[in-house]
Amino acid sequence: KTLFTSTTGMKTATFNYTPATDGGIYLQVTQVGMTDIDIYPTSESSTLLTGFRNAAKSFGCIRFMDAQKTNNNTEARSVATPETHRSFAAAQNGISPESIAEICNSLMCDAWVCIPVGAPDEYVVDFATRLKARLSSTLAVYVEFSNEMWNGQFSQARYFGADYNTNWKAAQARGTRVINLFKNTYGSQCVRVVATQSANYGTATSALDVAKANGGCDALAIAPYFGGDAKSIGELGAAVQSAIKDMNANLQIAK
Repeated sequence: KTLFTSTTGMKTATFNYTPATDGGIYLQVTQVGMTDIDIYPTSESSTLLTGFRNAAKSFGCIRFMDAQKTNNNTEARSVATPETHRSFAAAQNGISPESIAEICNSLMCDAWVCIPVGAPDEYVVDFATRLKARLSSTLAVYVEFSNEMWNGQFSQARYFGADYNTNWKAAQARGTRVINLFKNTYGSQCVRVVATQSANYGTATSALDVAKANGGCDALAIAPYFGGDAKSIGELGAAVQSAIKDMNANLQIAK
């Protein structure tokens, strides 16, 4: 049975659902004009689902790159996603700064945000201002310019020109301005991230040279991913622990 009611100008519907083995929901919209559809279980006391909370609680930082719809997002908007877009799964333009703060405050973990490649200065200031207003002052925010600007499979890697070297140099100049503008707006709890590729040493040296000459940075991200083939949260956790153990061992050797 479906029940529609009107609440503050919004339409809500309650329905019964028996989860499939993979827990997925298929929703087909047949009525013109239905937009911004969010689905929440009525049995949950929080908009953060128990399964998500349990999976994320062991991490000290959450990167919102996918939730912000960063890849192939070249749209130039002067403001970040409005707070009224409540979906944590994110609409076309990505999750809002307020939703990011709510997630991180609930889990008491730092936030890692990505600024779209086409975002003007006004967007950067708007995002930083709104996030600071909601995120706990005890938490840090890592800020990165777009995602994998060296990776040609994404349109942002061609945003400043089809030639790889031209795009990379322009991306570093713009990226350094973005992360420094964000930190100037947000304050000392902001960590400026310069992102490179571990398999290409030259991306790190060139990016750090640009950052050093234009306000600096606080961290270097090198894009080594692991755990992609994990079949469960347990396997992913084991992969994380193994990677941390290896890194700690290598750091001891380097010392």
